[in-house]
Amino acid sequence: MLKVESPAQLSGQVLTASKALLFLTKPGCPESPVVKDRLERIAGRNSSLVIAMADMSRVPGLATVLKVSQSPTVVLFRRGQRISELTGRMTGMQIQALVDSVHW
Repeated sequence: MLKVESPAQLSGQVLTASKALLFLTKPGCPESPVVKDRLERIAGRNSSLVIAMADMSRVPGLATVLKVSQSPTVVLFRRGQRISELTGRMTGMQIQALVDSVHW
């Protein structure tokens, strides 16, 4: 899982991918470790999907640019365009359904 540490890194490594999921988290979020584990399993089944993670407390400008305030949030991008997102408690099936919902 790629770690995003700046808005520039988001632009250069995530938004340039044909398909990407960005996982936004904050310290102390009880759901984030569970979501991270689910995303790692999904990454193993979707080799062409870029999965990145960003700590909103370390990269506050990123959350502002994306207009995200809740943790955890997973944002799906297709060729740099924001397609959809999930926020809060989410199952692996919900995340996979989000990925599968887009015609790549």
